[in-house]
Amino acid sequence: NPATVGLDPDRLLESVTGFRRDLSETEPNLGMFGSERDGGFRRIVASLEQSMFGETLYPSVEEKAANLLYFIVKDHPFSDGNKR
Repeated sequence: NPATVGLDPDRLLESVTGFRRDLSETEPNLGMFGSERDGGFRRIVASLEQSMFGETLYPSVEEKAANLLYFIVKDHPFSDGNKR
């Protein structure tokens, strides 16, 4: 039985903010990098908790991580985020 995990969009956005802060020490001109665009990131995180016929679509940590990355690349939820 694979491990399951719930995702908190606020905590994940805090991680992005921390990454931006750390990156700004060596890259001062980040512009809009890491800024959520139109709630797209929150929608992606919410989609990872979907179920169908009573079964969670992405039950394991690995499946959630893979789909999180896929949807970030596909849906561009951050302003200027897919250019770096």
